[in-house]
Amino acid sequence: MSYFEGKNTTQNPDAIFPAIEEMRLPIEYLANIFTAGDTEPVKGALQRMAMMRSYMRSQVTQQPFDTSRLERLGITERQTKDMYRLLGLAKYEDRFVIPTSHKETYLDTYHAQGSTGYNYGGEHFGDNCEGCGVAVGSGKLVKKFIMRISMEGFSVINFDNFKKYQESFGYMAQQLCFPEKLTFHPKTFEETISKDHPAYEDLVAFRNVMMTFSLSEIKAIYTDTFDFTKKAPLYMTYNKFDTQKERGQMLAKLKVLYEMFGLEMVDNELSDYLPLMLQFLQVAEWRNDPRAEENIQLIIMIIEDGTYVMANALGEDNNPYAYVIQALRKTLKLCLTSPKGVKHHA
Repeated sequence: MSYFEGKNTTQNPDAIFPAIEEMRLPIEYLANIFTAGDTEPVKGALQRMAMMRSYMRSQVTQQPFDTSRLERLGITERQTKDMYRLLGLAKYEDRFVIPTSHKETYLDTYHAQGSTGYNYGGEHFGDNCEGCGVAVGSGKLVKKFIMRISMEGFSVINFDNFKKYQESFGYMAQQLCFPEKLTFHPKTFEETISKDHPAYEDLVAFRNVMMTFSLSEIKAIYTDTFDFTKKAPLYMTYNKFDTQKERGQMLAKLKVLYEMFGLEMVDNELSDYLPLMLQFLQVAEWRNDPRAEENIQLIIMIIEDGTYVMANALGEDNNPYAYVIQALRKTLKLCLTSPKGVKHHA
């Protein structure tokens, strides 16, 4: 669909139709694969998909849209939204990532489920790192970010609490990934979240709400929450920098940070993806590493800043995922020690 953006379809959606004829991948080729050489169904499907994207973009950006364009293609606004939701579900269903560290021959795959795609690169964290890289905390961009967050509320790591709650970050990462059958398995919750955990009440409330829905309904709630609105992006640096170049530099620095601790990202994920960052906090081996405090501090600061607006927006909408974000923020708060006179975000 990105092809059509070069055809001025944002200003003139009708340009989609002649543009389809110019596609690099010939219509006839697709027709031979899917419709026994009949090009008309292929053209119709492409036109509907392109117009659907144009319509949904107008909804997100709150721009006017002439719905007669949908009618000309034989679809309604309701059908367009339903199809877009189904495509969103399919996008997540197709994301199967098996980290090379998950060696099913000896690893308990039940406890490994819910991971977000790290390759540890060896038997132990850091085997392939060889002291790699300059500390990610250096550099003008990171210092600029730290200074901004410091003015709002900066702290140092409480490693006693961080160690105590480290495993629970993985559980919360699992809850923020696309829902699967095992996402809400009681055994996982009971083994990870004790009654004295700061997130216990919020996570129990989240589970109680979600248990009233079917899995397909939960999947729809997930896509509606994180795909159809800008209020709750799971990418923690989204709209946090003045330019995309600055954000790109931060993403690169986060990737280097993970590699410093022996963790390798999969290629199709951004380094500021919240479940990915939480899994890093869960598995990173920080003991006896002089780089640990500064870099783990940076990760926590980015998450704290990135979830602040999200927590308020989801809470106002009575969205069940507000419980998970609130649980995460309560846990992170106890992993930080504030200097006198400095406050965290609420």
